[in-house]
Amino acid sequence: MRRPIFLLTDFGYRDYYVAAMKAIILSINPGAEIVDITHNVAPWNISEGGFILWQIIPHLPKNSIIVGVVDPGVGTDRRNIIIETRNHFLIGPDNGLLYPAAHRDGLERVFEINIETHLYKHEISSTFHGRDIYAPTAAYLSKGVRVEELGRLINLNSIISQAWPNPEVKTDGLIAYVIHIDRFGNIITNVPGALYDKVADKIKSVKYSDKEIIVEKVTVFGEIKRRELGILIGSSEMLEIVGNMKSAAEILGGVKPGDRLILLFR
Repeated sequence: MRRPIFLLTDFGYRDYYVAAMKAIILSINPGAEIVDITHNVAPWNISEGGFILWQIIPHLPKNSIIVGVVDPGVGTDRRNIIIETRNHFLIGPDNGLLYPAAHRDGLERVFEINIETHLYKHEISSTFHGRDIYAPTAAYLSKGVRVEELGRLINLNSIISQAWPNPEVKTDGLIAYVIHIDRFGNIITNVPGALYDKVADKIKSVKYSDKEIIVEKVTVFGEIKRRELGILIGSSEMLEIVGNMKSAAEILGGVKPGDRLILLFR
């Protein structure tokens, strides 16, 4: 059975970390097919990483193995897990990173990786579980090792279940949080399309820190004037604050993933 391995981390490309993970995978399974999702998640930003996994999982070929490593708690008592979904396996820390994507694909079983088995009889660093635990786990699964040989079954409801906060509707506006800034500077928020539809006609402006800018409800980028902002539901199925050939994040004054915004009502 073909089981490609997809990688997402906050490691970037300056250091050897990504290459080390791939090297371990290939040393165990030289025939492994490895695909990068991204390694440019903002450092330590679990919400952003979780959102990207949530976005990509519907498009992956069946029987994929997804390794996610955004792990500020590496080396602590947080668990190392394998989530089995309807179509895939997800491997990484139990910190909420994997949950949105796993829930979207249909949670079935969760295993805590057992590093005491013979498959992990190598030195495990307290700071690099991506290389020493998650990469070999992915490689063994891609070779056909049964998940039951890699970990012990745990309660599905015991894992961390949320990677980003919920939006809040107030009398004067909608409180939203930034979960991703894409390459073009579009601000993707945690507001789902269904909630946006209920309040879209009320929204007049967006406030970030002490800066407030009028926004227009649009359907495409071309409807927005230069240096102005629009709001729409993009391919993410979430509310996005966008510009036309200009970074919305820059227009608002340097918005970053995790920041709080207020979409003020008329």
